[in-house]
Amino acid sequence: MPSHYELTLKGQPGELLRAAFDDVVVSSAPGVTILSAELDQPALHGLLARIEDLGLELLDMRLVTDASTSNTNTTGEELS
Repeated sequence: MPSHYELTLKGQPGELLRAAFDDVVVSSAPGVTILSAELDQPALHGLLARIEDLGLELLDMRLVTDASTSNTNTTGEELS
C-alpha cells in the first residue's frame, strides 16, 4: 500500500531536475527542492536511487500521515 512521502533536496529545482522527477510533485522553498509523492517501498527505493545517481544531496525524508501535526522523520522521532 503506497504511503505519502516528502523528500527535501539541497538546491533549487531547474528544468532538468523537474524533468528528471516528472512522476512526482516538485516544489521549492528557499534553498531546497521538495519532492512529494504516493510511493510503495519499491518506488521509494527507486526514487532514492535516482537522487543518488544524479548526485543530489538528500537533506530530509519524511512520511506524511493524515494525523501528522508535527515534524517527524520516518522512524517517528521528533525533528527539531
